[in-house]
Order: sequence, then structure tokens, then C-alpha cells
Amino acid sequence: MNTHQMKIAVLLLVLSCSFFTASAQKTRERPTSTNNNSKQENQEKSMSTPIPSLSAADNAYSGTAKMYVTNFYKQQADAQKFMEREAISSLQSKIEQMKKSVASIKTKDPAYNTSAMEKDITSIEAWYEENKDNQAKKMQAQHDADWAGIHNRNDLDALFKNPMLKVGSASISSVPQLLKDYNTKAEELLKKDPFSVQTSQYSKEGTEEVVTDFIRKTNDFLTQNQRLLKEATKLEDYEADFHELRLHQAYWAAAQKFFPNQAAYAQMYQKISTQISQVGSIEDVKKTLEKNRIEKIKSTKMPQAAVNDAILEKAILDGFNRQFKDSAKKTGLKVVITSTDWITERNNLTSVIIGRRREARIAYKAENGKCYLAAENVLLYEEYIGGKFTNQRVIYKYITYEGEEMLCENVK
Repeated sequence: MNTHQMKIAVLLLVLSCSFFTASAQKTRERPTSTNNNSKQENQEKSMSTPIPSLSAADNAYSGTAKMYVTNFYKQQADAQKFMEREAISSLQSKIEQMKKSVASIKTKDPAYNTSAMEKDITSIEAWYEENKDNQAKKMQAQHDADWAGIHNRNDLDALFKNPMLKVGSASISSVPQLLKDYNTKAEELLKKDPFSVQTSQYSKEGTEEVVTDFIRKTNDFLTQNQRLLKEATKLEDYEADFHELRLHQAYWAAAQKFFPNQAAYAQMYQKISTQISQVGSIEDVKKTLEKNRIEKIKSTKMPQAAVNDAILEKAILDGFNRQFKDSAKKTGLKVVITSTDWITERNNLTSVIIGRRREARIAYKAENGKCYLAAENVLLYEEYIGGKFTNQRVIYKYITYEGEEMLCENVK
């Protein structure tokens, strides 16, 4: 090997060693990065609010308050699921149901120890109070992130193609800020050339096409909004739509400014502004809903009977009162049979007859002296044993739910 060849060989050897040294260094660095990520994930997990431990169901109890004890632990299980899903609004109503169950237990069986149940309610309420604020903060953080993300996508998209106009019951409080942000963004963009290549991936005509298509969506919403305001009897049924009206109004206020030559956009702004004026303030809405509630009470009547059978009606009425007159303080007043004949029930696997039922609606008077049409059908059920139907009983699953209030004079 001559001197020149030896120099080339030495150079190749040096380069080879350098490559493997750099590779080894990178390999040693990788676990450190992975450990840091794991540490960060663990820190994030440890920051989540723990769900409280709840008492076990009392399956051994068989006293006079058994129905309410059973209801409580079903409600407790629902509350557990709501906490896991962070369903805050659903959890609030479930807490109230648990309190009512405990109150009923104390009335029905004063000797029953409800301390564990009350402790569960206290723990769940504490979790609710803490996470109610956390959820609001999360929503605000998400809201802030959404608007920050506008800078990374098309500004016109944010205003006209993907506007944030949908309001849920949990996001009502964020609507004023949402309106402010929307109007601010529109004013900022109007000061620029919104249809320049730098600002938009769409032409002016393309954006107009998107906005024109939104006319149909707003018209559908206005129709649905009018119908809901005529039918709703509680503020929570309509409040979200009340605020959505304002968001749609902001959309068309911006659209007519960006496209002053489009008469249809100005007409949409006027149309929705007129509807907002007709709806009025939130206090006006409350008055309208109260009128709806009163009218609904007046118009609620017993459904049309499929058949008239005095013996069957009496059996259902007597069975209802035996079960619920004392325990639920609900006195059955009248029964209307809604199924024309018996409905046979069979085993799903073998098709063997296991029983039969007749369906009916029942009106009852509650402890408050008011009359109600029960929430769902009441069933007269008979088991099939030894070749004949026997063990007749009344089944009503929704006794803890309040039915539709009606005038007692309409129970006829």
C-alpha cells in the first residue's frame, strides 16, 4: 500500500468512528426525553380532581322505605357516572333527587340510618362545587384557544364559514364574551383588505357563496326558535336559543358590512332583529313561558280511551293506590286504557309465553293538592304460570317523576 492509499484509509477510519460516536450520543439522549414526557403526563394526571369514594348499596334492607333506599343507590350510581364524565348540569339535578330520596326514607322509616347517604351527598356536592368552577375555566380556556387559533387559519372562515353560534346550557355565561370577540374580529378585519391573497384563501365570490348558504341555516333556526318559544314552559328549555338569536344577529350584522351590495344579507339582519324585538328581554321570555305553562295545564286532558272496561280500569286504579297512595302520596283518580287488547310477552330465547300486559294512562292527585297526568304508561301485568295467567299487579316505573300538571276538573 503506497502513502496516498494509507492516508485515504486513515481518513475513512476517522469518519467511521465519528459517525458511531454521534449515534451513540443520540441513543443515550432518547431515554431522558421520554422520562421528561412521562413526568409531565403524570403531573397532568395528578392535577385532576379525584372522585369521592361512595358508600356501598344496602341490599340487605327490606323495611318500609325499601323503594326509596333502592332509588337512592340507583341515583348514587348515576351521580358516579356523571362525575366520571364531568356532566356537571346532570349531576346537579341528580343531587337534588338524592336529597329527596333521603327525605322520603326519613319520613317512611325514621329508624333507618341515613348518615352514610348524607355523607355521600355532601361529598358529591363538594366535588360539584369545585368542578363547576373548573368546568367554567375549561370552557373559557377552550374559548380563548379557539380564538387564538383564528390567527392560524383563515379569518374569514372564523367569521362566516365556521362561526361559533351554537349555545349549550353550560356555555350560556360565555355568550357576552363570544359576541364581543366576534364583533371585534369583524371590525379588525374590515379595516384590512379581507379578500387579499394574504388574508383569505377564498375569492370574494367564494365567501359570498358560503354566506348565502347560511341564509337557509338561519331561517331554519328562526323557525325552530319561534316554535320552541310557543311550546316551552321552563326557562332552561329556551334560554340557549334566546342567546343564539344574538349570535345569528351578529353574523348578519357583519355580513351586510362586508357585502353592502347584497340586499339579501341586509334583509336577513332585519329579519332576525325583528324576531329579537318580538321575543323581548329575558324577563319578557319568563312571562311568555309562564303563560305557556298555564295554558298547557289548562289544555292537558285525559287521552282518548282505546277501549272502555270498567273492571280493568278499577283493577289498575286500585293497584296503583295500593302501591303509591301512602308511599308516594299520589292518589289515583282515573284510568284510561290505551291498548285495545292484552299484549303477550315471550322469552327472548325460547319464545315461551311468560306473561301479558295492558297499557293505560292514569291521572292522580299529588300531596300538594294538584292533579297530574302520569309521566308514562301504567301497566297491568299478569304472569303466565301453569297454563294460565295469574299474579296480577300494576307496574309503574316513573313514580318519582312529576307528570304533566292538569286541572283537576279535566280529570274526566
